[in-house]
Amino acid sequence: MNRHTLLLAAALLALGLILPCAASAQTPDHLTVGIAAISSVIDYETNAMTRCLEEDGNFELDFITFAPEEMIDRLNLMIQNGSALPDVLVFGSGHRPQPMLVYNWALSGAVIPLTGYVQSDAPSFTAAVAECGTDLIPLITMPDGEIYYLPSYRFSIANEYQHKNWIYQPWLDALGLEAPTDAESLYLVLRAFKEQDPNGNGLQDEIPLLTSAEMTAYVIRSLLSMFCDVGSMNDSIAVQDGQLVASYATEAYREGLRYIHRLVEEGLFSTLSFTIDEAQFSAIVSQETTVVGMSVRPSLATALPFDDPRRAEYVGIAPFAMADGTVLTPYTPTTANAHFVITSGCRNPEAAFRLGDLLCSEKFTIMNRWGLEGVDWVTPPEGSVSLYDFLGYEPLIMTTGHTTWGAPQNQYWASQGPFIRGYRLQCGQAWNGDPLDSEYMIARVMPEYIGKGPKEYIGMLNYTMEESEQISELLATVNSYVREMQLQFITGVLSLDHDWDEYLRHLYASDLDTVLRIMQSAYDRSLPGS
Repeated sequence: MNRHTLLLAAALLALGLILPCAASAQTPDHLTVGIAAISSVIDYETNAMTRCLEEDGNFELDFITFAPEEMIDRLNLMIQNGSALPDVLVFGSGHRPQPMLVYNWALSGAVIPLTGYVQSDAPSFTAAVAECGTDLIPLITMPDGEIYYLPSYRFSIANEYQHKNWIYQPWLDALGLEAPTDAESLYLVLRAFKEQDPNGNGLQDEIPLLTSAEMTAYVIRSLLSMFCDVGSMNDSIAVQDGQLVASYATEAYREGLRYIHRLVEEGLFSTLSFTIDEAQFSAIVSQETTVVGMSVRPSLATALPFDDPRRAEYVGIAPFAMADGTVLTPYTPTTANAHFVITSGCRNPEAAFRLGDLLCSEKFTIMNRWGLEGVDWVTPPEGSVSLYDFLGYEPLIMTTGHTTWGAPQNQYWASQGPFIRGYRLQCGQAWNGDPLDSEYMIARVMPEYIGKGPKEYIGMLNYTMEESEQISELLATVNSYVREMQLQFITGVLSLDHDWDEYLRHLYASDLDTVLRIMQSAYDRSLPGS
């Protein structure tokens, strides 16, 4: 199907001549939906996916939006104060509660169990679980034996290896440099970017390494992985010979922080990275004169306009190696994240669960990521190849260019809400022939990352009721302290020579040993045959 045909399909649907969703003459079920007001969704009320959900499920949906960065805190406060909640709460990446928090909400009476619905009235969820081949029920069952949320569960190679290094190839070419491969070569490349005017404008305006405050963890974890195993989750707990190790309490981690501090101190890793948001990062990287040399994030192309040729010029490079040549890129295993709960104030929980189950159907799982069939994506024509053809996946979906992932659009919810996507769907996107396509750029670099994560890692940990009560506050306290100290060591507010021992003393005084003991027990139970 050529581009003219794709545009014609989009025009016909816009005129109402293609009807992708069914309509019902029955009185619709009214539900209020709490959801994050993310920048890539223009308006949930008028969104095409909302319209399809309302028509297919006979719903009338009203939305109560939250600022993404405040959503969990606001919900916690509302629950503590006994404030009225929306009928359902829908979550997405970056602003979803940990399963333990959902369980605490359940214990406080704020959300209801879904176990009965899941067992007897979940046709779409049941079919999706069978298709993906993983029994999700044990993964989403809480310590009391109940299920309180519907998950997002996505087998995605690109998301399993999120910490991708992107570098501006024209600058490497201008300076006659090779792509960096380890700590020393990275330092030399960044210093050359800063000092040798690779953009050729006669000004020292180059920013060797930049990200946004929202993406800082990607850079830090990528850099730290040249010194230690940073673990599979953001709490930096690694696994060595079956034993859990807090990476942030090791000498190797300390040396990694020392390296990152050097980059910051010499102006190679810009301190803007700790303050600017994604919109500001995009504005800097998109300005006419290129000033950014490198970043670490799932995709850099999405920060640039869809027709900017620099999308192809920021190339993905391999993960960096340790001093002995070992490569341990951060790995994010597929987990059953909490993306949908029904609150206790909902007057029609049956209809609410029907909404959650419908979102898990293949139709809406696809729509929530790629948009409307015939407009945002089509069945690939004969002869197409998938982006992951090198792994043997057949093409199932071809995007039309009508929307760009991460850019403002009004076609889908951008993976807010529950869904189950196996590799067949996730890796079945056909290349649309556009060399500037962000998914194409990601797929090109994935062979450099696949299989280079740690051999042992932590996936989803399910705690007993007693463990959950013990670890919840302790883990939050430890993680918050580690993040705060990490930033202070990196920026030089604290000294890695003079303040490190006090940092360790405070860590263990915060019951780090108890945290590791409880996590170890849950990890041991998660192993096959346990």
